[in-house]
Formats: sequence, C-alpha cells, structure tokens
Amino acid sequence: MTLNREGISGPQGKEWGPSTIHGNPKRGTGILNNELYIGRLVWNRLRYMKDPDTGKRVSRPNSESEWVVQEVPDLRIVDQDLWDAVKKRQRSLSFDTTATGSNPMNDRRRPKHLFAGLIKCGCCGGGYSLISKDLLGCAASRNKGNAITV
Repeated sequence: MTLNREGISGPQGKEWGPSTIHGNPKRGTGILNNELYIGRLVWNRLRYMKDPDTGKRVSRPNSESEWVVQEVPDLRIVDQDLWDAVKKRQRSLSFDTTATGSNPMNDRRRPKHLFAGLIKCGCCGGGYSLISKDLLGCAASRNKGNAITV
C-alpha cells in the first residue's frame, strides 16, 4: 500500500490496511464510509455484548431507526458529488449473494481450490493468497507493506 511505503502512519500510529480505508459500508466503518466527512454525525450504529462461548465483546448492528443522526455541516470536507460517486462505485463492486450477475468481483470471493486458506505465514501468522498464477504471498504483509512470497 502506497501510504505504508511512504511512511505515512495510519490511525493510532499503525500501518494502513484495506479495512481502514474500505471498512464496512453497512456498519459505516472505514474512511470511505465515514459520514462525518459529509457533515453527518451518527451515533448508536452498534451495540456491544459479551459472547457467552468466548467471553469476548462482540458488536451487533442496531436498526437504522435506533441511530441518532445530527447534521454538522461545518465539519464537511467531501463534496456531495464525490461522496455519491464513491457510494455508486461501492455498490457496483458489492458482493451479491443472490446471483453471480455482471460483477467481476463475485467470482473472486470463494476459494477455487480445496486447501485454499490453510497456508499461514511463518513470520506473522497471516494467510497466504495468490499474487500471480504461480506465486503465493503473505496477504497481511502484502496489504500492509513489504510482501513475503514463496
């Protein structure tokens, strides 16, 4: 990622990752989904509860009717045309589970090989993914900076 190669720190001083930028449109996470950039402050999107099996805290989305939204136009830094263009692009690339459709990304969402997803990086524990036809690489390292390949 260019930001990591240029030494630009991500949020909380860590490296940039794909989810930092792309996030989850339904949950409003990631830079491309932060409505504060268009002058809207949204609270109460999520609720947190303890998973009884693991004891860990997990988030669950609240219904849109429970959100608290406040317009803060002085905080807008992205114009509406750009915001709308980003949202349109996100919708065009979104994964539709009901049909294959014409979205070229849909065929990339499922493993094509039996043991896909089982190879782990010996350095960081991240998963490996195909970088080219015959080359595997550490996905975590590749997405955040220096790629390790085999």
